[in-house]
Amino acid sequence: MQTDARGVFSGFIIAPAVAAFAAVAGMLAELYLTAPEAADLTVGEIAPLAGALWFSGLMFAYPAAIGFVVIWLALRAIGLGSLALWLGGAIAGFSAMAAYLMRITEAPMLNALAGGQDVASLTMAQLPSAFALPTIGAVAGIVGALTFAAFAKR
Repeated sequence: MQTDARGVFSGFIIAPAVAAFAAVAGMLAELYLTAPEAADLTVGEIAPLAGALWFSGLMFAYPAAIGFVVIWLALRAIGLGSLALWLGGAIAGFSAMAAYLMRITEAPMLNALAGGQDVASLTMAQLPSAFALPTIGAVAGIVGALTFAAFAKR
């Protein structure tokens, strides 16, 4: 992929905001799927929450973007091509969500990734939903990486 320096800079500015938006959308979708009472919230009640989540997500998305660029360049240098974009985005998004969860739950790493729950007490059936937020973070990172690539391509 040929890159344009102006496009890389633009992508670096815009992609984290898009990734944070994707993470918030995923978090809200997960809320609606796991909490039946969330379906009763009005748009007027959920919009301020979404805005606050997005703004706080930006504080984690921009440092993750720096990590993404380093990972992306390193993986590109070893010849992974477009896979570097996907892997870099997933790693950066997962890392940003992990940092966010560790910050809000104040729990050890593995418990924070499970939303503050004690992982040892979870059943096998509960594991996929417990680790939904880190997965959402990885997918949001890929969305951000694809946004970055759209701006960076020549």
